[in-house]
Amino acid sequence: MTTRPVRGTAAIAVASLLLAGCGSLPFVGGEESPSPTTTPPRQVDSYVLDDEQAARTIPEPLPGWDRSQVDDTPTRWRKTDPAECIDVLLLGQPRRDAKAMQSGRAEAGATTGSGESLRVLGITVESHEQPLDPALIDRAEQALPQCSAFAFYGEQAGAQLDERISAEPLEVEPVGQQSLGIRKSLQSTAAGGEQKTYYLDTLAVRDGNTLVVVTLTHTDPDTDLSPLRTTAQEVISAVPEAAR
Repeated sequence: MTTRPVRGTAAIAVASLLLAGCGSLPFVGGEESPSPTTTPPRQVDSYVLDDEQAARTIPEPLPGWDRSQVDDTPTRWRKTDPAECIDVLLLGQPRRDAKAMQSGRAEAGATTGSGESLRVLGITVESHEQPLDPALIDRAEQALPQCSAFAFYGEQAGAQLDERISAEPLEVEPVGQQSLGIRKSLQSTAAGGEQKTYYLDTLAVRDGNTLVVVTLTHTDPDTDLSPLRTTAQEVISAVPEAAR
């Protein structure tokens, strides 16, 4: 297996912008946002993982993908306008509350392709002392109608961040107890002055004490999004064994 450094690429810059420091299918703009996908009620055991156990839930890269370094450059502060759009980034009060009872965390990255076809997959697994509050995903879904376009501000590696981001829902097949797909996009100037649109597709999954966030960063609005659900399901399935 090859580990490829991708720090500094435009694609990673987008993912880092939206997720650093926090520790899907065609969609139709303008229609009513779908509710978070909630599976039928089922018994979920309360697995509490430490960092090492959380790392065991992360699957090997999918065929054709290579493990990559994770850009963990911290963002000193993050703010959105409208304010509720911070929940669309999964960085609002419910996420902060969850972090206060976090027992373990692991993350990994993978890439495939190069140049314009580069795709970057990010995986974050967070385990908690208690079951997660559904509000973490509920509030993200509720904020989506107001966040089709919003401003994001922050500071990262000494640089001031001031970006305009668009967010829309993605349809997602059920994963875990509750899941929500979100597509975020922003415009950036590529080499030669050409304006490019970068997409950060996110699948957030709540299952008992576990939060899984899988992201796919790319430049093709019609890219294959199956790695999101496949990866998230593999993580959720691996939690019981990892907890032993």
